[in-house]
Amino acid sequence: MSNKIDFSFLVGFNKTDNIKKYITKNPLIRHSVNSFVATFLDLVQICEKEQTKRVLDAGIGEGALDYILSNKFNNLEIIGLDISSENLSMAKQITIASLIRGDINNLPFKENSMDLVVSLEVLEHMAEPEFAISEIKRVSREFAIFSVPNDRIFRLGNILRGKNLSDFGNGPGHVQHFTEKTFIELLEKNFKIIAIKKPANLWIMCLVTKN
Repeated sequence: MSNKIDFSFLVGFNKTDNIKKYITKNPLIRHSVNSFVATFLDLVQICEKEQTKRVLDAGIGEGALDYILSNKFNNLEIIGLDISSENLSMAKQITIASLIRGDINNLPFKENSMDLVVSLEVLEHMAEPEFAISEIKRVSREFAIFSVPNDRIFRLGNILRGKNLSDFGNGPGHVQHFTEKTFIELLEKNFKIIAIKKPANLWIMCLVTKN
């Protein structure tokens, strides 16, 4: 696994819940988030060895991961897409990725135009994630990386730290509740699985390639 990730670049930014998890002083959360990001970078490195150059982050959020990604792999062209203007406004302050407002269900890119498409912590928010997955397959030339919460353990973790108790630990806006089995079954309808990782056992992260 990669070395400890430095999130100090986020100090001073608007403290959204997503930003807070990167800069929290809670050692367990810091370890978990570091594990998530380090696992992601390790999977990108596998793709980078296969001449991956053009990367789409479909659901960029505030852009923290893309800042880290561009610093570790300075040869990548990174494009960040999000449907939220508020997210893109913050991402503009954080990352050097090219930013586009758009819908993951209708990606504004040609077929096979991206070497790698990344969609992390997005599918659990979607009523019909199959549409997004098929769009990602369409624009990806070869690779994609997906992640979702490992639902039962993720919820238990929230409950143990007193978060989202009224919703039994469910994350805000989470309408899909994946196990490793159901997540893999969903991805295998469009992709071949290369690697399955479970950073801190709280998430399921998969590197896939087109069938």
